Amino acid sequence: PMISIILNIDNDHLDFFKNIENIAASFTKFAGNTKDGGILILNGDMKYRDQVKTALEGRRIKLVTFGFQDGNDYQAKDIRLNELGQPTYTLIVKGENRGEVSLSVTGEHNAMNSLSAIAAADFLELPFEKTLEGLRKAHSAERRFQYKGTLDPEITIIDDYAHHPTEIAASIKVAKSIVKGELWCAFQPHTYSRTKAHLEAFADALSPCDHVLLADIYAAREVDDGSISSKDLAEKLVARGCNAIYLGSFDKIEKYFKENVHTKDMLITMGAGNIDSVGTDLLQK
Repeated sequence: PMISIILNIDNDHLDFFKNIENIAASFTKFAGNTKDGGILILNGDMKYRDQVKTALEGRRIKLVTFGFQDGNDYQAKDIRLNELGQPTYTLIVKGENRGEVSLSVTGEHNAMNSLSAIAAADFLELPFEKTLEGLRKAHSAERRFQYKGTLDPEITIIDDYAHHPTEIAASIKVAKSIVKGELWCAFQPHTYSRTKAHLEAFADALSPCDHVLLADIYAAREVDDGSISSKDLAEKLVARGCNAIYLGSFDKIEKYFKENVHTKDMLITMGAGNIDSVGTDLLQK
């Protein structure tokens, strides 16, 4: 590629990579594949930033960093979320105030992502006003904090594909900032290996919810060896003071939610499996 962007490096797909060092090495190799005369746009806030930079030594590749911290080439400051969780922020480019950026996607993490898009657009010498217009019009893919509908009385249903603790924490943060009642999460863990590797992190990410309803683990490509289950996650959440309950089936989750939900509550169905059908069923019944 002429333009390479690394948004983040995090611990995932450990059934393949085995550890975070292997993941970081893979991203470093990716950065080194950038063609001479091209650009690497790199999250300057992340832990493995300096390791990735080593791939550019002796190369004619421009390096641009972005993030929330001071010292990045592209920085988002004074981030504000509206009632839908969509951010507006002040864009600082190499110390210069470039004005306000408003997005139609949710969460501070998308403010971070948008910085990399602006950096790429600047490298391509696109008109800045066109870049801002494009960002205002851009919407998330399906199942990324997707509004599904509203149940009476004023109960909001959201669906989110998040299945890694970092993703979950970001989505929960957005939901907590806009929910007017209590926050419910119907969570379907994705794969046994991921659930086992990140059990504590999953509990940390989900614990800000007022209620967590747990479905059975979505096996995907894996076979259950009996060493981990959603009951283990429920126990971790309860130990953290969260009102979490293992229910297993979608039918039980829907029944429990309908019997206990209150006005102005919000439900997020979360996971990379088929948990989104819970919200669909609730809205259709």
